[in-house]
Amino acid sequence: MGKITEVCGAAGLGKTQLCMQLCVNVQIPETLNGLGGKAIYIDTEGSFTSNRIIEIADATIKRLCEKFTVEKRSIFN
Repeated sequence: MGKITEVCGAAGLGKTQLCMQLCVNVQIPETLNGLGGKAIYIDTEGSFTSNRIIEIADATIKRLCEKFTVEKRSIFN
């Protein structure tokens, strides 16, 4: 049922961006055509900062609100 994926490559290719976006996307509620799932982000280098994933989540919520014409407070209830 669960899956583990390893992403590797040279620095600056967008691996962190990709993984953070996937972590946000998998949690989109089913009512908004998402999976309503859960994600774990494992940082093996100790460089994780919450600021970037918050920006990604905020942008995703904004996009969902525009697409489905819903209010922000009603998305995750």
